[in-house]
Amino acid sequence: MLNKGYLTCDRTSTGDECYTPFYAVDPIMKYLPKDKIVWLGFDEEWSAFYQKLSGGGDIKS
Repeated sequence: MLNKGYLTCDRTSTGDECYTPFYAVDPIMKYLPKDKIVWLGFDEEWSAFYQKLSGGGDIKS
């Protein structure tokens, strides 16, 4: 899977917006309790967190 946001973010010295790549989401996922709701207020459908959480059925739209 490609993370469109990470690939197209402004990675120059003036840019301050980058996105978490897919390989960095997996280590974080193990710390997210399964019985809690994770709010992704500003994530888009191409976001790595959105795709990982929705793929596991742990997301509510």
